[in-house]
Amino acid sequence: AYRDTVQVNTLIDTLLQHIGAEKIAERVQHRLEGLRVVSYYGCLLTRPPDVTEAEHPENPTGMDELLAALGADVRDWSYKTSCCGAAHSLTRQDIVIKLSSGLIEHARDVGADVIAVACPLCHMNLDARQFQMGLESPMPVLYFTQLMAVAFGLPEKAAAFNRNLVDPRPLLREKGLLDFYH
Repeated sequence: AYRDTVQVNTLIDTLLQHIGAEKIAERVQHRLEGLRVVSYYGCLLTRPPDVTEAEHPENPTGMDELLAALGADVRDWSYKTSCCGAAHSLTRQDIVIKLSSGLIEHARDVGADVIAVACPLCHMNLDARQFQMGLESPMPVLYFTQLMAVAFGLPEKAAAFNRNLVDPRPLLREKGLLDFYH
């Protein structure tokens, strides 16, 4: 019998609701101190709110809370739910490049070293398309789970940095966050 009782959550919500930021912080082996991060939720992680049941669809804070528990310097910014153009990825690359490059520039404006994402389309637009944007310098875009892998001291292979087109390893080494791998 259909009961309509299944609740679908994001991985961020699941981690925070079932484990909690305090317990996550207790498991951190290598705090992400000195790494300035902006959380990018994109336009679909919290919307439409009547479907996602997001508590704060315009100003979500779950990823911010999770990254802070890992020791990152989480920067506040006004673009955490702005669209990267994902719906136009195949048909209107000009729109995607304009929206995504704007997001990277806004992240730089608040002093971010890295953009953390949860969505594969957001990751593709912000990471893979940087070489089409004409940016002065690239900015690493990492899944929040990749940052968790570093903080928990998992093997570098588990973080899958070799899959990012903008290689985050030089920045992470500069910040002293990959020293334990050697």
